[in-house]
Amino acid sequence: MTSPRTLRSLGGLTRLAGALALMGLLPSLAAAQDSFEYRKSVPRLAVSSTAAPSSPPAQPAPSQPTPAPAPAPTLRAALSTNALAFESTTVGQSRVKQVAFTNQGTGSLSLQAPAVTGAAFQASTNCGASLPPGQSCEATVTFSPSTPGSHTGSLRFDSNAVESPLTVSLSGEALQAQGSLTADSSTSFGTVKLGNTASRSFTFTNTGSAPAENVFAALTGSGLTLASNSCGTSGARVTLAPQATCSMTVQYAPTAEGALTGSLSVTSTAGNSPSSLALQGLASGDAQWANVKLMAPFDGAQGSTSLANTAGGFTLTNANAGSIAAGISAYGSSGSSYYTNSNGSAIANGTVALGSANFTVEGWVNFKRALFYYHGGGGYSAALLGTASGTLGSLEVIFYAPTATAPTRLCAAAAGGGAGFACANYNFALNTWHHVAVTRNGATLTLYINGQSSATGNAGTAAYATTAPRIGTQNIANYYGYFDGYIDDFRITTGVARYSGNFTPPTAPLPAQ
Repeated sequence: MTSPRTLRSLGGLTRLAGALALMGLLPSLAAAQDSFEYRKSVPRLAVSSTAAPSSPPAQPAPSQPTPAPAPAPTLRAALSTNALAFESTTVGQSRVKQVAFTNQGTGSLSLQAPAVTGAAFQASTNCGASLPPGQSCEATVTFSPSTPGSHTGSLRFDSNAVESPLTVSLSGEALQAQGSLTADSSTSFGTVKLGNTASRSFTFTNTGSAPAENVFAALTGSGLTLASNSCGTSGARVTLAPQATCSMTVQYAPTAEGALTGSLSVTSTAGNSPSSLALQGLASGDAQWANVKLMAPFDGAQGSTSLANTAGGFTLTNANAGSIAAGISAYGSSGSSYYTNSNGSAIANGTVALGSANFTVEGWVNFKRALFYYHGGGGYSAALLGTASGTLGSLEVIFYAPTATAPTRLCAAAAGGGAGFACANYNFALNTWHHVAVTRNGATLTLYINGQSSATGNAGTAAYATTAPRIGTQNIANYYGYFDGYIDDFRITTGVARYSGNFTPPTAPLPAQ
């Protein structure tokens, strides 16, 4: 038996079916069953109805699928190499290598300028602030070492790539020549007499790791010459491989006495160029020795009357009260001099022919007391150099004073009224050494006192000739001119004016050779 609730439900369904049929959504229910069989509490319902035909409903537009989002651009970069190793390079030269930076992603890369480390490396680049996909740019690295040895550094690329920073290691070996100049024995030539020659040998070695190029030797110093030289000259330079050597022989042939100040140098591309050595030596003797006609050093024992002319050619004879004074010298207490008083003199037994050419007469004087010989001409005199005969043209060197005082005037003149004449006013202190010299240089006579040019005069054209020259007296009738004091290192040189300007008087005994 069907319950009332079930029947109400079935009625509702029947009405719904009829409405749907009217809208054409269900088939006609005209032939619907009249009875329902209830099976297991759910009856079957037959509905009959008549529905009017209608237009089909509008179909809705199909929906469009939502597109998938575009993939994000990739930011990738790579280098052409991660290490640059430079070939060995000589200091002062340079080598260049490149490294490429490539954008391997799909997006544009932002770049910073490549940064380089290492003092021997420099970098330049054509990379800009951005790099499109698939494009490359380059950095150029220069290796220019200033010191020898191994050098390292790095080149860094910073960008917005995921691999950033990208780094290239840098390395290189720098080579350099190094010079070593050594003397085979000594840099000193020792004492060399004028007219002689001394030699020294020297070696230059390239102790570095690179060739020494543009090698040449140079020499400075009076009397020095390169007798042999495989180290090149400024006009013909050579190259020395590492550890190679060259050699030089230097000769010293002094032309004037005194100390040598010289140097030998070798210039090249070596890092310590130039290599130099100072050269020393001492020249002794007299370059004009062959022209020395009279040289009286007045050496000897106290009181000796034995006098020597070391130039030869003449003998010197002591006359009257002259003798050697030991311990008293123009150069100190270790030497000696010639002492004459009243009428002592040293007399040469010949004639010094000075001629019409140049000459030099010189010596040291030290007056022990005031002039005492009144020469009869209104004054007092003392002679450094006189002559026995007063022959025309005989040279005399005489000190004067108007009264019996220390000399105040020095004159050089040709005796007997010859044309040559020069006088200098000078106050000669007693008990003091003074160097005096007379030169003829062409037509001019010059008097030097203590190395200073003090007076000049006309030398004339006559040939000078001093017969039986006397040191320490004049000994012409009525003009004896005796010298009271000391005389040292008296010398007469023909053919040359040793001094042509102010000079430093000798500080050591005049050389003999």
